[in-house]
Amino acid sequence: MWGNKLQDSFSMRQLPPSRAEEGFVFVSLDPQWLILNRYADGIYLAKALQVHNSFVYTFGPVNSRETTTVETKIPSGDEVNNCPNTVSFREAGPWSEDTSSFIVPGTIVSILLRGLPFAIKHKVPLNLWFSCMVGRILLGNFNPREIQYLSTPTTDGYTAWIKKQRDQGHSRLDIDIEPLTDTDASILWIGNRKKASKFVLFLHGGGYVSPPLPGHFTWCWEAYVNGGPGPGKDVAVAFLQYTLAPGGKYPDQLRQASAALNHLLQSGVSPRDMIVGGDSAGGNLTAQLAYHLLHPNPAVPELKLQSPLAGMFLVSPWLSDRTDTASFKDYGNVDMLSAGLLQHTSIHSFSSEDLKPKFNEAHLALPMDGDLSWLSDLPSITKALYITVGGCEVFCDAVVEFGKAAQEKCRSIPVLLEVGERECHDFILIENQAEVIGDATERMRNWASGVLVD
Repeated sequence: MWGNKLQDSFSMRQLPPSRAEEGFVFVSLDPQWLILNRYADGIYLAKALQVHNSFVYTFGPVNSRETTTVETKIPSGDEVNNCPNTVSFREAGPWSEDTSSFIVPGTIVSILLRGLPFAIKHKVPLNLWFSCMVGRILLGNFNPREIQYLSTPTTDGYTAWIKKQRDQGHSRLDIDIEPLTDTDASILWIGNRKKASKFVLFLHGGGYVSPPLPGHFTWCWEAYVNGGPGPGKDVAVAFLQYTLAPGGKYPDQLRQASAALNHLLQSGVSPRDMIVGGDSAGGNLTAQLAYHLLHPNPAVPELKLQSPLAGMFLVSPWLSDRTDTASFKDYGNVDMLSAGLLQHTSIHSFSSEDLKPKFNEAHLALPMDGDLSWLSDLPSITKALYITVGGCEVFCDAVVEFGKAAQEKCRSIPVLLEVGERECHDFILIENQAEVIGDATERMRNWASGVLVD
């Protein structure tokens, strides 16, 4: 069988003495990457190259140039179905009990068997749905440090994206990184901040544990600078690089987002010329920031606006720690997120005390888990509010309830609540990760163009 073949090939490798007690676990059928289990000083990676009916893998430990190459046959359908959850590989020496595996062939098969038919039934674009599943695998099976090791760091990803855009002829884009004083955060500029008359403060998602994807930068470019309001006005996006969990926990990211907004205001940007928002965890951070502007968080420096912002937007925002809603039950197999994934992520981003629901007061971290009467004060800090969520995502019920409450309590400003019927979580990100200008991107363009006016 496939596992035995790989085991036989890999057993020829001689481990250094310091690794005599370490074990190897095969964890992925992805034709691009094979991930092995983690160790005290890192994890093993394997880059795969498909050659006819085989994969050739190159293995190497973290912080080392030492590698070993093996070849294994691509499994047939029967071999995949019969493959155990983990296929273990071990050299001489006792098995290390504290090693752990991440993602297994059975996980991928389960996603295909349970999620794919549902995605087809609900007419979710399959190329974008598969991208959602990659996010589900990453967030659901790796801890934050592993995700961050496997991912491109925020500033490196931004730099690479800018260089790629310039290579494609977008010469007005330059690398512009502006550190924020007294924080570990920076603003990564997309667009020319010196010429811009309109601004976007963008707070990226990723469960507070994952760096932004290239799709985040493309979203900002296509929805605000190159498209949307950009062609008629000079727009620059202040993309916040904040501290990821577990290095930073609530309210660290709020402190950095507030510092970024204050920096823009101190630089001369008028609130009426700026919109603020983000996706998923970034949508959560936007809600936290809105509440902080109205009712200052005692752990964060106070910040008051002299006039309302042009608008605020929340895309698939993380608003509650509850996982017992109908949308979690209905879409837990088709969406990027699931109940288990949310619980796995939240423990790294919030303390147990931060997650406790509030019954007669506002919840500073997760607004849907507390009283929402504060929403009636939103018109004092923003002239417009845009809330969007996928009709096939687990957050749908909570986001729709939040959006309807905002509409009811904020009748003096336009509150636009949109549900993308064929969309899963954060579909605007998925579109731009695939470099597709889809419905979600067009809706954002239209809203931004309508609020960033002279």
